[in-house]
Amino acid sequence: MGERLAIEADRIAAVLLADGNWHPVEPSSFEIGTYQFKTGDRTVLGGGAASRLSELGATWRNPAGDEWFACPLSSILAVRYTTRSHPTKNAVATAANPSGTGPVHA
Repeated sequence: MGERLAIEADRIAAVLLADGNWHPVEPSSFEIGTYQFKTGDRTVLGGGAASRLSELGATWRNPAGDEWFACPLSSILAVRYTTRSHPTKNAVATAANPSGTGPVHA
């Protein structure tokens, strides 16, 4: 079995979405979980409740303002994060390389 790709969520610095842009992430604000759409205390729709609605989602805060982003986890193409061994060096992690055979480490 191949090497597992461990990404420390609290070190994620930016998220690449399908719009082709890197979206900056406020330090330690990135979270993954089951998401819900709510109105006050009432859940309008929970992840996985409707067909074709992903159950897992991600959320993070933009460090430039008072904005939060949320999306299905499958919408994230890549994340940029700082590594422990090189705190100022960024690394890019993706789910699979272009041939689809495994993780990419850059």
